[in-house]
Amino acid sequence: MRALIVTGGTINEKFLKDLIAEHSFDYSIVVDGALDLVDQFNMPFDLLVGDLDTAQPSLVKKYKKKDMEIVSHSPDKDYTDTHLALIEAVNRGCKEVTVVGGLGSRMDHTLANIHVLKYALDNNVRAEIINEQNRIYCMNKALTIEEAFGKYISLIPLSTSVEGISSEGLKYELQDTNLKIGHSIGVSNEIMQLPVTLRVKKGYLIIIQSQD
Repeated sequence: MRALIVTGGTINEKFLKDLIAEHSFDYSIVVDGALDLVDQFNMPFDLLVGDLDTAQPSLVKKYKKKDMEIVSHSPDKDYTDTHLALIEAVNRGCKEVTVVGGLGSRMDHTLANIHVLKYALDNNVRAEIINEQNRIYCMNKALTIEEAFGKYISLIPLSTSVEGISSEGLKYELQDTNLKIGHSIGVSNEIMQLPVTLRVKKGYLIIIQSQD
C-alpha cells in the first residue's frame, strides 16, 4: 500500500496538485497545519494526525462533523507530528510513503523529519520526502533509482560511518568506499545513466536528488 503524507513546512501548491494528479496513492494522511492548504483545494484524505495546535479550529470542527478519522495528541509529546503520521502509516501496513512538506524555515523540524526516514527504513517501508527541488531517501543496503530528479545526487552519512558504498550510473563512481559523518565529499555527485544502483555494506545514508 502506498501512502501520501502532507505535513507542515513549505509546500508549493501546484507541485502538490501535480503530484496527486500524476501518481496513485492508496491512503492519505494530513498532518495538523497542512489541513489549511489541503482544505483549500478539496484534496480527499483518510486521516488527520497531530496535536492540532496549528490547524484552524474551525477546520478541525468541520472535519469532525464529516466523521473524518482524527488521531489527536497532546502538545506535550515525545515525537513530532510528522513522525506520528509516519508511525500511523507503518502501523496501517503502508510499504511506500511519500511525504510532502516537512522542509522549511524550522531547521530543527527539517532535520528531524529527514532523520525519521530511518524509522521507516527500519520498519521495511520505503519513504521519501519530496518537494519541487528535492527528493530525499534513507538507505542501508541497496537502492535503485529509476528516474532522475534534477541534475545532482548527494550521499550524506547518517551513521557515524557508512562502509562499503558502491554505485553504478554516477559521474563520480564509488567502489567499496567509506564515508564518515562530518565530511561533505558525497555532495553534488551527478547522475550519468539510469537506473542508478547504490549499495551499502554497513551504515545508513541519506540520498538527496536535487535540482537548481
